[in-house]
Amino acid sequence: MWIILTLSAVVLWSFVNIADNYLVERNKKFGHPIGALVIFSSIFGFVGALAIYLFSKGSFALPPKEILILLIAGLCNVSWIIFYLKALPDEDVSSVIPWFLAAPFFGYVLGYLFLGEQLTAQQLFGGVVILVGGLLLSIKHGHESGRVTVRWGLIRNMVIASFLIALWSVLFKFVGRESGFWVSSFWEHVGLGIGGLIIILFIPAYRKGFSEIMKSDGKQVLGISLFSESATIIGNLLANYAILLVPVSAVLLLEVVQPAIVFVLGIVFTVFFPSILTEDISAKNLLQKGVSIAIMVVGAVLLV
Repeated sequence: MWIILTLSAVVLWSFVNIADNYLVERNKKFGHPIGALVIFSSIFGFVGALAIYLFSKGSFALPPKEILILLIAGLCNVSWIIFYLKALPDEDVSSVIPWFLAAPFFGYVLGYLFLGEQLTAQQLFGGVVILVGGLLLSIKHGHESGRVTVRWGLIRNMVIASFLIALWSVLFKFVGRESGFWVSSFWEHVGLGIGGLIIILFIPAYRKGFSEIMKSDGKQVLGISLFSESATIIGNLLANYAILLVPVSAVLLLEVVQPAIVFVLGIVFTVFFPSILTEDISAKNLLQKGVSIAIMVVGAVLLV
């Protein structure tokens, strides 16, 4: 059952990745489109919490310590989105998403540090292989100059995002395995919403970007965001439920199929729907991405 739940979540997230890229590219003219999209994402946390409250039965009372842990998990959820969206501008989405394959490795590291789990030599090697594949994926060749550069900004943002995803998952399971799925999901979504309020109150540039986008292109952005965030919330719930059934690393490991799905979707949209997504589908670029993703998948499998 957990396999079906996880794969369903991955498919939903893959389409969300395409929608995110479209919104970032469409709203580049505004000062901080990333902040605006983060606000959209986080505020929907309150929507998810309200839906859980209305349709779930039982008490949502938890000890303050457990509530705090789940709120922090929600804040991690907001934070990884920020770094992920920072990686999207000027990058093919199929070059960004494979970096999420680092999340299982960070899950093992956090388990070692906080839960006393042991890392084998094979798992450490798997983590190194993932990073090597990601480094290869992040190499950019100049079409005219022939110069080779490494996109360190992409690497930094996606390594941090992957770490925060692993931390979010570990914190959720730490509480959820004893307190239950729905009550834990409720408080985690509250934390996500609180993260949005913090951004609105204390990051004026993001708040300004949100206001500008709403004034100029609000209806379309809101419509796409409604689909995107609904799919994200449903995907998160499916994945969180799967996390309670099996080890966190198993769920994160199965999510390695997401880069392959996004890779295929990137080609399909570029060929048939270029107004939504356009990527470099030259033979050289596709070969580099394909080999890099394959190396990262092998590394993820070694984590088992």
